[in-house]
Amino acid sequence: MNAIKNVHRTVPLAMLAALLFLSLASANVEGQVSQRPITEVSIKPEIVDTADIKTSNVETRGSTSKWMMLNINFMVPLKNTKLGKDYFEYLDDVRVDVEIILPTGHPQKQYALLTGKADYWAFAQDGKEHHIAMFVPSHILKRWAPSQKFSSADVKKLEIRVTFKRNDALIGIGYNVPRGKTEAEVLKRFQAVALLPDLDRVRNGIYSADKTPWAHLNFDYYELLKINTRSED
Repeated sequence: MNAIKNVHRTVPLAMLAALLFLSLASANVEGQVSQRPITEVSIKPEIVDTADIKTSNVETRGSTSKWMMLNINFMVPLKNTKLGKDYFEYLDDVRVDVEIILPTGHPQKQYALLTGKADYWAFAQDGKEHHIAMFVPSHILKRWAPSQKFSSADVKKLEIRVTFKRNDALIGIGYNVPRGKTEAEVLKRFQAVALLPDLDRVRNGIYSADKTPWAHLNFDYYELLKINTRSED
């Protein structure tokens, strides 16, 4: 009889211990999520003319077109190594994924999802703001949204997501949130888009700067891209 009573007493204790373990594990995971090293991600979309680079011995043909440019800024924490204040820890091998829900103007297929990737060598954890840029070529805009005449004011209303990953782990995320909407609403839109099998998904429709006429402009202002990597996957 005493043995039965002891069992009844020990089972709740075992359950309590298990719940406490799960609670601590959950808190640990939430703490890791809240401590993502890339924070304060801002996306500034605008419409720009093709960078007009002229040479003296090559004839210029045609006219410039309209591209969509995404200036993406973000913060990293300050983490010095033991070597001193001028030595920082680095976030090596970071992949950046960009997605844009693009209104097409088509009566049946009203949206297309543009995606693009870029790989970077290393982000110094120097406590400063860092900068990257991505571009949508005019050819892509003409192909999937031919009737749309986008202005810089128009593209500020687009739903855009930027995801930072290191070793396939999420280390930062940011959204362009149109006026009148919330980040939660934009997140739900991307979740809904992921479930649409007939949606036009334009993979590699967003270019990193090295694949554009901006490749050599403001080179030191932006983070260093890896060349010829898996970014075409």
